[in-house]
Amino acid sequence: MEDSYGYKKRLKDYDAGQLVESFNGEVGKPGWVSARGHYLEALRQALLATGLDCSDFISKNEMSIKYHVKRDGNRIVQVKGLILPKFLLIAAVVLFVAVIPVWPYGYYTFMRFLVCCVSAYVAFKLNNIKRLKLHVVPLVAIAMLFNPLIPVHLSRNIWLPIDIGTGLYFIALVISMKRG
Repeated sequence: MEDSYGYKKRLKDYDAGQLVESFNGEVGKPGWVSARGHYLEALRQALLATGLDCSDFISKNEMSIKYHVKRDGNRIVQVKGLILPKFLLIAAVVLFVAVIPVWPYGYYTFMRFLVCCVSAYVAFKLNNIKRLKLHVVPLVAIAMLFNPLIPVHLSRNIWLPIDIGTGLYFIALVISMKRG
């Protein structure tokens, strides 16, 4: 395949980490045009040129862009079944259930702990994913708001929309993560 777009030339200077980041930026993108085909072929060739084992997602003539990849020693492997979306969905359910005014105070303490930990952990993990980095600041703010050690005391009428809004944000973030 001819390098009419200059992708091969550009990608040959990338190290393995930059190639992995470029690859992960393509996962889940629905569009397909000629230029993207040229880019993905150049990316495939650049990944193979690293000398790392890419057999988990690259065959002789094809490359699967269904899942994200990561470097694992001298291999680049697919990352299937990311745990972050599951954590976010569990936290969203806990937030939505908290809206029902029948729970003892302990449930709300548990909710604060869970939402704080999930937000902080996801923020930490997303800080390494370029296209999702913009979610780090809101997640840190959510972790601080739901911090059970230094609680923010607000009335139930104020917490209600915060809980719902945070749960909806977590669901939107999961959708964003899955779309790639």
